[in-house]
Amino acid sequence: MLWRYCNRVGGQVYAEVPLAGPKGPALWSSNSTTRRLDGVRFAAPDRHRQVRPFDKRAFVASLSSSGTPWLIEAKVKLNRPVIGQIIVGADLFEKQYGVKPAKLIILCRTGDDALEWACKKRGIEVEKDC
Repeated sequence: MLWRYCNRVGGQVYAEVPLAGPKGPALWSSNSTTRRLDGVRFAAPDRHRQVRPFDKRAFVASLSSSGTPWLIEAKVKLNRPVIGQIIVGADLFEKQYGVKPAKLIILCRTGDDALEWACKKRGIEVEKDC
């Protein structure tokens, strides 16, 4: 789903970006579990499309040079847990990396009208058929 989305919108996407956890910055206690965002997208020159594994040095360089990131969670079906993941992920991302994301995006194959309404109300974009 990440590749199909990246291929459509362009940019560079880092997959499986870690958040929190005892090995992260000294923001978290030793009983904090590492979580991962499915993807973090940065704008890139026109037609540049790349999904790459997380690499801390490259990721930090992208944070400082590529503008504001888009956070992405991908699930087959839109559901309440994925909505919680993207909301909590945004908060943890901002605290850990010191950058507020520009967009929160959920990629899914099938949606749910009520949950799509709730996402829209909170500014979360839902991309179906990914």
